[in-house]
Amino acid sequence: PSPQPPMAPPLFADLFKTSNDLFVKDYRDLNPKLEATVGLVDGATLKATFSQTEKDVSSELELKKKLYNFDVTGKVNAKNAKTLIVENSTLVPNLKIKIEHLLLTSAKVSAEYKLKQISGSASYDTSKGTGEIAAVGQQSGLAVGVSQSFGNFKTPPNPLFKAQYNAESFEVGASVEDYGKKIGLSMYQNVNKSLGVGVSVDQAGSKLNLSLGGAFVPDKSTSLRGKVDSEGVISALYTQSLCPSATLKLLGQVNTQKLADGGAHKFGLNLVLKV
Repeated sequence: PSPQPPMAPPLFADLFKTSNDLFVKDYRDLNPKLEATVGLVDGATLKATFSQTEKDVSSELELKKKLYNFDVTGKVNAKNAKTLIVENSTLVPNLKIKIEHLLLTSAKVSAEYKLKQISGSASYDTSKGTGEIAAVGQQSGLAVGVSQSFGNFKTPPNPLFKAQYNAESFEVGASVEDYGKKIGLSMYQNVNKSLGVGVSVDQAGSKLNLSLGGAFVPDKSTSLRGKVDSEGVISALYTQSLCPSATLKLLGQVNTQKLADGGAHKFGLNLVLKV
């Protein structure tokens, strides 16, 4: 997909979104998974997710419905952990509030605020006593942001800085963490309507990791993404829309430095159904 200059500044978590989609999104989901979503009355939706890991099989039920001006989501998983999520974007203009409550355990409160040239976000976890605050400023296609976690006041502040330049078919970003001990660079170029390529470089101390990736989208129902990193790991993701209500994802990861080790390679199949 081609990166587009946003009308309003992105949130801090959404910086480098095009590059992150190319190098990170879906690649970690290498376990078999089935996801089915059913539309109910009055706009409510029910989603069931089943996934298998090397150790066990997990499942989750999610019910989502709009009540007055609030988006309410309830979740329960196989371990009987119940979560209630309430979101609202209409109480105050440009402000989105979200409360995520793990019943009988903890609650997480977050807020997002956007103006024409600046955006901000904040979150706080009541059980851990930790939180995060972030802000992004934007001028034309250049966005600069900073994020700071808090909770342990015995350690000095350690902010994370990010900068991104976004043009019609080009995105470049840089991040600095731990006062220069961790540096990240990324670049994405849209070659044409169907093909995009990118490069990502991450340095932590003396360790350097380089990744090259590409995305090919020949039509609306088919996409192919792939990447290779400096550690010799090749990853690929094939997505095919079987019909308007079913999407199939095939994932694979091969470690070229351990070809004889079957445990070093991973493959997954995901099926997403919407009724």
